[in-house]
Amino acid sequence: MSNHYVDFANGEKLIDKKTKQEYKQGSLYLCNNKKESVLEENAYTIFDDESNNVHLFSSDFDSMQEANEIMSKLEKRVKCFIECSDTGLNIDSTKPTIRIAQKEKDRFSDKFKSIGYFHYISIKIDETIYNLNFMRFYIDEDNKINCILGCPQFDRCIGKYVNKNGICYPHTADSEVDQLENIIVSMKKDGIKNYCYNPGIEELCFERLNAKDANTYLNEYACLLAEEFLDFIKVNEGA
Repeated sequence: MSNHYVDFANGEKLIDKKTKQEYKQGSLYLCNNKKESVLEENAYTIFDDESNNVHLFSSDFDSMQEANEIMSKLEKRVKCFIECSDTGLNIDSTKPTIRIAQKEKDRFSDKFKSIGYFHYISIKIDETIYNLNFMRFYIDEDNKINCILGCPQFDRCIGKYVNKNGICYPHTADSEVDQLENIIVSMKKDGIKNYCYNPGIEELCFERLNAKDANTYLNEYACLLAEEFLDFIKVNEGA
């Protein structure tokens, strides 16, 4: 795996190795993509040459750490609901890692490098992999790749990486829940096997996690998210 920091300031470009499509540096948000939720405009961008995956970081250590801790708690709860379901599906226990090339490490503080906020849950059925990601990537009208921490996204892929055959993030941050079946039909028609999908569940409200009912809210949210992810798998498998 070859990860490197994309230095847009020095004219470096983020180019999809498969399609040769060029993308621009986007923003990192917390919970939603409203202006007041921006953690970092022109966010630190790590591009994986092998997988075509993109990772966005903020220099705001405290906010990144808070998001990491919350998504970690949510991940554990969602896993519990899936494992307790009657689907018989098994979660891949392999934990993801982001390895930054040695020459790039001096760009990040020791604290910053310690944040492992890249959370997801993976389920494999035959050769198909379904992932529940706890952050949502999307490409905006300016061809910028953006990311919203705490806003779920699902993906389906054949092979290890969803972007292996070309970056396939949605061109919207909005829910695509009413379009899922049409998306699947279009994918089959065009012979596309990998895609990302924005579920209907609303983004996690971090403010609610400071209230008295925080634990109840997180459990209810995790249950709804697990159910929607399992429905996503069911629809894809039945298509």
